[in-house]
Amino acid sequence: SLARKYKIKAAENLSSNTPVLVVDDHTDLRLIVVHQLQKLNIGPVRQAVGGIAAIELIQRSSERFAAIICDMQMETMGGLDLLQELRENTELDRSPFLLTIDSVSKEKIMLAVETGVDDILVKPYTLADIGPKLRSAFKVFHNPANPEKVCARRNETRKILLWAGFPTAMGRLFGQLVLLL
Repeated sequence: SLARKYKIKAAENLSSNTPVLVVDDHTDLRLIVVHQLQKLNIGPVRQAVGGIAAIELIQRSSERFAAIICDMQMETMGGLDLLQELRENTELDRSPFLLTIDSVSKEKIMLAVETGVDDILVKPYTLADIGPKLRSAFKVFHNPANPEKVCARRNETRKILLWAGFPTAMGRLFGQLVLLL
């Protein structure tokens, strides 16, 4: 696989000492997710009030986040816009991305998949939902057969030529070549 060829090491599991970023503009919902993650012994947990605040936190932070749990619809910058910025800006770390959605529709889910979301959590959700979904997003992102996401890290210097169609929904649609730095 490309991961082995370029000596890319993928994380095995969520760590209880690697921070998770929770992004939501509703304080109550954000605190519920934080509480659920603490019950699951996942964390520490960092919080951001919206997409712009999340970008600022990621830029300032020396930590790499184990995952990002983000609401789709927020006033300043929604979850899909945040993910797009993380994917396009090579100065920002790209972490496993779990999108929370209310009022689910086929269009929202298709848009989320096309944008590159690693998993989707549908509101209202419970403690029993969040753990498996977070682990699923983590596994999708850190899949060694998925070098686009494994290599999407700050200061990554390896250049890998691959078919975008192999690891991403957008690539499946267009089958374009991409060069990752």
